[in-house]
Amino acid sequence: MTEALPTRRVALIVEYDGTDFRGLQRQPHDEETIQGKIEAAVQRLGAGDVGFVASGRTDAGVHALGQVVAVSIPERLETRRVALALNALLPEDIRIRQVADCPPDFSPRFDAIRRTYHYHFTAMAFPTPLERRFVSRIAMPLDTDLIGPAAESFKGQWELREWRSSICQATRTFLNIDEAEATPPTREHGPWRIRFAARSFLHHQVRFMVGGIIAVASGKLTVAELREALAAGVRPKVVAMQSACGLCLAQVDLLRDKDPFAAASDATPRSVT
Repeated sequence: MTEALPTRRVALIVEYDGTDFRGLQRQPHDEETIQGKIEAAVQRLGAGDVGFVASGRTDAGVHALGQVVAVSIPERLETRRVALALNALLPEDIRIRQVADCPPDFSPRFDAIRRTYHYHFTAMAFPTPLERRFVSRIAMPLDTDLIGPAAESFKGQWELREWRSSICQATRTFLNIDEAEATPPTREHGPWRIRFAARSFLHHQVRFMVGGIIAVASGKLTVAELREALAAGVRPKVVAMQSACGLCLAQVDLLRDKDPFAAASDATPRSVT
């Protein structure tokens, strides 16, 4: 076995199409994860213990534009060459978009102050060929006038214990949703985009929140009933979790004094997309 080289820490901004992966987190006896692919690529460069840390886990089929990851790379590899070297070893549906040196104590998970997710969906019979991997199809008529008000209902502080998966182990479930908004299609038959931003999210929370919006737009729930349910800390039975393919981790904001990508002259936290 080749002896591992001395290493240093770097931060990466990673974009990926999650369609063909089992999610971000490495799993025993399963190589088809984002973490597994990145770790294997870094190890091929000569690192031993990669020390992979991400800003947040994404499920099977979920995508990312601005996932932030910290890893250990061989010390001798110049920072400006890291993205080129890793991208040459990674599958085409994972790309390193930006690299920055970071201190050993930098944590994409704990130094993140806000995560922004986008969810794209369409009520077309079929998404276009170029969008089918990234846009969820809603197979029912929707009152599009209700999508915006329903989305905006989620802005605020709520007890979201029931708006998550049954296997979620988070103990903090009273969360603040900083932003919640819907953007209509920019072209005929184009997808809707729902945008949520918060410091943290529970497992499957975004997909359940989109389910709440769809329940309202499909006439199963009124906007008032959705708001009453949120105030009561309950999830109505008509709210179903939506598919993974429409979900994307769009960006991560980091603490200003911890952000390895921030320019020295910046005065505010920088969104790292």
